Amino acid sequence: NIFNASVLFVLFSSICFSQTWEVKLPGNAMYGLAIDKFGGIYGVSGSPKNVYRSLDGGVNWDTLLVNTPSVGQNIAVDSALNIYVSNQSNGLFESTNGGINWVQIPISVFGNNNLQTVCCGKNGWIYTGTSNGGVYRSTDYGVTFSYTGLSGILVVMVKVDRFNSNLIYAGGSGVASNFGFFYSTDAGSTWSENTNPINIFDLAQSDNGDLYTVSTSTGFPLSKSTNHGMNWTTIYNFGDFRRSVCIDAGGNIYTSGNSGVYRSSDGGVSFVNWNVTYSSQKVVTSNNKIFLAVSGTTNGGVYIHTDTTLTNINPVRNITP
Repeated sequence: NIFNASVLFVLFSSICFSQTWEVKLPGNAMYGLAIDKFGGIYGVSGSPKNVYRSLDGGVNWDTLLVNTPSVGQNIAVDSALNIYVSNQSNGLFESTNGGINWVQIPISVFGNNNLQTVCCGKNGWIYTGTSNGGVYRSTDYGVTFSYTGLSGILVVMVKVDRFNSNLIYAGGSGVASNFGFFYSTDAGSTWSENTNPINIFDLAQSDNGDLYTVSTSTGFPLSKSTNHGMNWTTIYNFGDFRRSVCIDAGGNIYTSGNSGVYRSSDGGVSFVNWNVTYSSQKVVTSNNKIFLAVSGTTNGGVYIHTDTTLTNINPVRNITP
């Protein structure tokens, strides 16, 4: 009995320790997070409406941009370390010198549609998702943008396949017929039909290429595709809105949403709350760390979880940018 009790105590202590989070930028309602190729962390907040960066794994943060006109919904960094912030009705903010100076690309460039999201593909290629205006693409580092499709879709997520930069994924989250999942096999020039007609809020890709999406539709499903988004299977249902998903170096799946962050260590078969119950937005991973954007002004900030069980992390594949 003493031995069993000791084992249970050690196991319980290990689990509790593994779920420890460190809070940075406290009091900031955080929304978007991004990671550059060197591991730099970037964040945008809604209150105050600022842009931040950390170059030491989240320990210290610099303020790059103060008081943007609208809430920065998402942020992206390309291979040249140019920074892009989607700023809703105020278009796209871009910095080509590490956040020292910024250029505002007006909403008129995007058909006067609010910008919801931004992501970076192969060198110089930038994708933006808009409110009911579809996807716009730049092939010259944001100098010019052109409409590529999905008009009428409220595009809140655009992602580039980890292993094939010609595969682009877009997710819509709205009402009636302006939601769903779409993919492009020609770097965004043309788009598929809707292959998963629910609200799609975020996407993560595993090392074997499988796709996982989270949703704000009733049932709040975690969906999985093994063929680049052509077909989908619901593998888990949450109890509330899920807004973001990522997969760490150990294959663990993290999702964030209304009731905080949940973790699965069995490929999405089961999930447990990972010791954060505050409403949260973006969740991203780098090396053995998870970065979570908590959006409440009282408990808001960047929450950082370090998984000490993940060591000697090396990339699975080396892809030329």
